[in-house]
Amino acid sequence: MGCVFLISLIAVFLTFLQIYEQERLEESSRDLTIWMQSFRNPIFDIFFEIIGEITSVCCIVIAGTLYLIGNRETGLIGLIASLFGVALSGFLKILFGHPRPFWKYSEIKGIQCPEDFGTPSAHALSAGAGLLVLGIMWLRSGNQNSKKVMIMLCGLMITAIDRIFLGAHFYFQVILGYIFAGLVASIVLHPKVYAWIYKIPNDISVVIKSHIIMIGFIAASIITAFYRKSKWNDSWSINFQVQCGNELTVNDAVYENFTDAALVCLVAGMIMGLFILKEKEKPKFSYGLVFLSMFFNVGIMGTMKVSDILIIKFTDDFWRILLICTLHYCCGVIHCYLTPVIINFLHIAKTPAKEFLKLQELEKCEIIENKKEL
Repeated sequence: MGCVFLISLIAVFLTFLQIYEQERLEESSRDLTIWMQSFRNPIFDIFFEIIGEITSVCCIVIAGTLYLIGNRETGLIGLIASLFGVALSGFLKILFGHPRPFWKYSEIKGIQCPEDFGTPSAHALSAGAGLLVLGIMWLRSGNQNSKKVMIMLCGLMITAIDRIFLGAHFYFQVILGYIFAGLVASIVLHPKVYAWIYKIPNDISVVIKSHIIMIGFIAASIITAFYRKSKWNDSWSINFQVQCGNELTVNDAVYENFTDAALVCLVAGMIMGLFILKEKEKPKFSYGLVFLSMFFNVGIMGTMKVSDILIIKFTDDFWRILLICTLHYCCGVIHCYLTPVIINFLHIAKTPAKEFLKLQELEKCEIIENKKEL
């Protein structure tokens, strides 16, 4: 509990620091970003755009795949850390309402064109929380820990460089994202919470309590989105339109971040999915199983993302919130209940037939050997 308390103090301190020293921090970060972008070339641009896409989903894909191949609790813990990291960043972005570098400074190029607020970095919070949780569980699993730590540090460093180079975040937004990622990871890996998650398949009270927490979080996000009047500078819209060719308003930014905050509904759906699934038979490991699980995992997340875009485009406030939350919850149940059932059917159904054929071959061999002996 001491680790959680210490990281909480650091997070609170840095939050107040970035609120009260925002202008100074943004100016110092502007100089760093301009210097980093002085090395721009087409290869670097493409490379860092690809890195940005990978780091945004890598931990979610890894954790989701672990869950679907049979490592249920480990996969769910990784999913909770990564997805709640995104949700927390969405809530905090609405709360702070701070711009991205290329919104504020025309001399900074927005290589990508994100339409949501910047503080803290969602990439840093989500990838950081997921990487820390999965990495620490990986460290506990065996030796060669120094190599594993180096891989984790490289992942964190590449994510930070990527976000600054692309003009997507000021450096302190990335640092704040990592601090909150550490807080999420320390909470998820706390022995009591860790044991709590392992009780999900067999304890309805854990499911109910987790849903109450998620409802409280989404309620706080809705209240913040509607009643927190974010400061908006018209120059941000102008810079965005010049660089990206699209209009940007405060409502666009708020709804983008609310969509992220609503991922707690996805987490709640996943918890319910695991509870319904119980301890059903798990498929035997194979590389085909891994690829099949990755296919379903990416497909569900991709479908949800496209649906979010369509809902935001074609619905108004009430229906937008209701449909996004409902969609996320259903996707969570599908991912953690229906998808394992389908994968088990596709993968395990083949096993008895194969074993039956092997038994037939063995019986034929025994008959032939017996005839030879006679």
